[in-house]
Amino acid sequence: GRIMESYIGEFEQAKKLDDVIMERDMKSRIDSLGSVTDNVEVKFLYNNYKGDEEIGYKKYLLAERWYKMSEPYLSKINKGVYYAKLKNLYWVWGKTDEALKYALLCIEQEGSIIDTYLSYLDVAKLYQVKGDSISCFRIIDTVCAVMDSFAEPREINKIYVYRAMCHSGFKEYEKALADY
Repeated sequence: GRIMESYIGEFEQAKKLDDVIMERDMKSRIDSLGSVTDNVEVKFLYNNYKGDEEIGYKKYLLAERWYKMSEPYLSKINKGVYYAKLKNLYWVWGKTDEALKYALLCIEQEGSIIDTYLSYLDVAKLYQVKGDSISCFRIIDTVCAVMDSFAEPREINKIYVYRAMCHSGFKEYEKALADY
């Protein structure tokens, strides 16, 4: 798994530096390793890499296929990462119900709400997109109930911003302004 992670990291760095030769070389190494390995962790990383690549091209059906190729390995991989990949895919694809399904699965896989508040906020945002204000604010209130446990002011700020966005999405502008 470490070699694949290294290749993917070097590939991302080459893209940032606009090093086309290195980018092509790393892509070739990633594809070679991913296509021949029997290692579950490497296959999982490779499938995620290919799925992410297809999202970049807005080929959502292909991205879904790549991500779901990891389904047979669910007992051996990080399910939270698997579910998060699918949640993000369906979110950008505009499949809100599917995104919500996987967002809720992310929460089930993760630890305490303090560690996973961003997943809760994703769920709230998806409920807001669906127009379900009751569920949206139930999730927001769950996060707000433990807000005092957060050490970072940025985390608390993010919660208020999400809550304000939800209020705004439901045309509760006075409440939104109060949170901003």
